[in-house]
Amino acid sequence: MFHRLRTLWEWRSLVMTLVGRDLLARYKGSTLGVLWSLMHPLVLAAVYTFAFKFVIQIQIPNYVVFLLAGLLPWLFFASSLGIATTSIVDSGPLVKKVAFPREALPVASVLAQLVHFALAYFVALPIVAGYYGLLRPGYLALPLIMALQILFTTGFAVALSVSQVYLRDTRHLLEVGLQVVFWATPIVYSLQNAPEAMRRTVLVNPLALFMVTYQDLVTANQLPTLSRVSILAACGLGSFFLGYGLFHRAERRIAEYV
Repeated sequence: MFHRLRTLWEWRSLVMTLVGRDLLARYKGSTLGVLWSLMHPLVLAAVYTFAFKFVIQIQIPNYVVFLLAGLLPWLFFASSLGIATTSIVDSGPLVKKVAFPREALPVASVLAQLVHFALAYFVALPIVAGYYGLLRPGYLALPLIMALQILFTTGFAVALSVSQVYLRDTRHLLEVGLQVVFWATPIVYSLQNAPEAMRRTVLVNPLALFMVTYQDLVTANQLPTLSRVSILAACGLGSFFLGYGLFHRAERRIAEYV
């Protein structure tokens, strides 16, 4: 496992090239370019705010900030998996002709979406500052939580990318699964809005724990406890090593199936 990670690091220039390729390909021929990735979460936030704050009238203070706190990391997770899942199949000619660590493809997909995630957070900062200000101790923990979520997301990304090679329905199953997980995760609603009996069930979902932690940091200026960080670290590292292990076991015949 660590040998493979070292090999991937040695091929880091290729990974960065693939990241650049993904970013350029996404906006090739687009007039607004990268602005689309910044407008998308803001438009979604406006739609959900109208629906849940003004129509359903959900009672959450500063709902726009609360929503962005969970929506941005969710979009990073969902878009990373959506693109990474088909990254190997879509690069079939490269996989067949060139010897390189195949996991570089899904990892590059995650890193490309991380760029959008970081830019979206930068754009959202003025909105957050308008409600709470920028100098808050809770923000200091954001890089750590983001790093753990990156590990968590990468584990799923590499596993799904190799699954798509052998089972082409993986992409479609993922689309349905993400819809279910989105509504099972407290993003547009607060965990406190969920019925008492459901709260422990919701928190079985690791993504729910990530989202609640983001919300606590951004809206309540509440640093996560050591036990919370330990659980998130276990989820992140567990996903990463399990996903990477599955990829390593299944990658031997990738070139035959792409």
